[in-house]
Amino acid sequence: MTARTQPSRELGLMILVALSLAAIGIVMSIGAIPHAVAPAVTEIILDDMQIVVPRFVEGPGLVHVNQADAAELARLPGIGSVLAVRIIEDREAQGLYESIDDLTRVSGIGPSTVDGFREHATTEAPED
Repeated sequence: MTARTQPSRELGLMILVALSLAAIGIVMSIGAIPHAVAPAVTEIILDDMQIVVPRFVEGPGLVHVNQADAAELARLPGIGSVLAVRIIEDREAQGLYESIDDLTRVSGIGPSTVDGFREHATTEAPED
C-alpha cells in the first residue's frame, strides 16, 4: 500500500477550480459577460488527476462576411442557416460586400436585421 504524499495539494486545487467556476457563473448571471458561451474546454493534468475547465469566450465574435462560411454567418444575430446560404449565394453572384449595409441586397435581410448584427460583422479582411 502506497501512501499519497500530497492530498492537501490536490484538495486545494479542486477547491480553487470550484471557486473559480462559481465566480464565473455569478459574473455571467448578472450579465457582466454578455453572450457568453463555452465552446471548448481546457484539460489540466496534475499528478494523475484530470481537471476539465471550460473556456468562456464572448460570442458570436467578429464575422468577416466576405470570407465567412455558412456556419460562421449563421452565428450572427438574426441570421440562421437559410439566410447564411443566401448571403453566400449573393456574394458569389454579385461580388463582395463593400459595407455591412450592402447585406440588405440579400432577400430576407432588411435594415433592422443589419442593425442587429452590425457590431458583430465586418467587410474588412482580417489582418495577419
